[in-house]
Amino acid sequence: MFCPKKHKLDIWDTGAPDSELRYKERQQTTPESFINRCNRLQEQWPQTALKIKSFDDLLACGLPDRILEGLKSIAGKHDPEATEELIVLAFLYALTRLDISERFSFNTRQAIRKAKKALCPNEQLVMAMIEAFAGVSKDDWVPGYPLENDGSHE
Repeated sequence: MFCPKKHKLDIWDTGAPDSELRYKERQQTTPESFINRCNRLQEQWPQTALKIKSFDDLLACGLPDRILEGLKSIAGKHDPEATEELIVLAFLYALTRLDISERFSFNTRQAIRKAKKALCPNEQLVMAMIEAFAGVSKDDWVPGYPLENDGSHE
């Protein structure tokens, strides 16, 4: 029996694979929506350990693919040896250092801070992430990574 692969963390709680519809929805996810999904995921477990540790976890929270590719590119330039978990952590920590940080719940911010203290991502990588996403707002990613206008919101 064929069992399609699904994201490790299924915050949509459908048990369904990454369908074309979900893929298209993810490409239009705003930063605020992404953070809300991160908060929801983190609130599902009472422990303070950060639950978002992989690229698949970011995608499950709705991060657009082009943003994920940008993260990988930044990491490749500033810390080629960084593990996937460190890249994810550096990105999440960078978001907590920006104006949009107020969108993170207390528990999510605390989990990110504890993970940063424990894993110590490369400071150059963290700073590069902060610089790359400095212009992020609740409604749009930074100018280098704008939401694509496919005409569905007109």
